[in-house]
Amino acid sequence: LPGRYFSNFLYDIFTSMIYKLVYFYHHDVIFLIREPAGGANTLKTRIERSNFAGVSVIMTGWKIRSANENDLNALRTLHVTNHLEETAHSPDELEHQKKDLEDDFPFFYNKEHFVRGEHFVAIDNENGKIIGSIRLDPDESSHIIVWLCAFSVIPGYRGRGIGRGLLNHAIRDAMRKEHLSEIHLITLDKHSDGHNVMGVARKMYEAEEFVRYKEKEVIYGMDKAITVCWYKKYLKS
Repeated sequence: LPGRYFSNFLYDIFTSMIYKLVYFYHHDVIFLIREPAGGANTLKTRIERSNFAGVSVIMTGWKIRSANENDLNALRTLHVTNHLEETAHSPDELEHQKKDLEDDFPFFYNKEHFVRGEHFVAIDNENGKIIGSIRLDPDESSHIIVWLCAFSVIPGYRGRGIGRGLLNHAIRDAMRKEHLSEIHLITLDKHSDGHNVMGVARKMYEAEEFVRYKEKEVIYGMDKAITVCWYKKYLKS
């Protein structure tokens, strides 16, 4: 290709990609986001500076902010729906999971518990809809441990980096707190019917150096089984 056309070709390729540069200064974060807007020659650049407290970090097409009590009903619906669809593969499992919802996710059913932890949500920039969530819940017996939970992304929004963005955001928030040394979580694995339950989430946890330290098999009905597993990540070396 002639040099001029080749240069234009490369320009079109690179300006159609999203570039994110993240700079941390103390507790502040700067996201520089480049995104195509109406074609390669109308490249738009936005800069958002914010503090992690009450953060509103803008990504391409979505943003992360802290949740509040007004989000509680929407969050409960989002996570419970995703949880049941992911984990309940038989009538026995569905019945069992529904019975356990208030025990497994007490913060969704008790406002006083909800405000004790930190909950972050991903928001669609176009319609303001909550499309994902993640939570840091204090451990009841140890001040150095926090539990990662309520990690969900609506199916239609998966594969866009939203889950990884939420996970990284929660980890960074925990790392800022000097009293915390460990993040723990509980997830699922090894369904007896061969379903890859929570497989994508487990890969993300392991990529972020969460280590499995315990597991337990749970039986549903006559012949259905699933493995409950515990992970943890050390925040300080």
